Amino acid sequence: MPIVDCIICSNVLEHVDSDTEVVDGLLPRCERLFVIVPFREEELSHEHLRSYNDSSFDKYKVLSRRVFASKGWSEFGIRSRMSLIITNGLRALRGLPIRRRRLQIMFEIEGRKKG
Repeated sequence: MPIVDCIICSNVLEHVDSDTEVVDGLLPRCERLFVIVPFREEELSHEHLRSYNDSSFDKYKVLSRRVFASKGWSEFGIRSRMSLIITNGLRALRGLPIRRRRLQIMFEIEGRKKG
């Protein structure tokens, strides 16, 4: 595998048994590794093995984190949908912002040094 400026690992790690082994294998091959995973997935999809939060990759040198809405990914299950509807109804009555259910987080992780 060649050494590159960056590697983007998008929506992969939640599907593999050892996500940190994958990250450990990619970091020596790039200067920056961008990891994108579902954020705070409460009810896991049948194919997802774990949930991720802000501190999921704290063992690495995380340069930045960004949580964003994703139209292509959604939580599953009627319980998740009903919970979101009730929670958002109560939040709206209290004048609080509506919570989105399709969130992902992107971690920018430092890899090998240039040169």
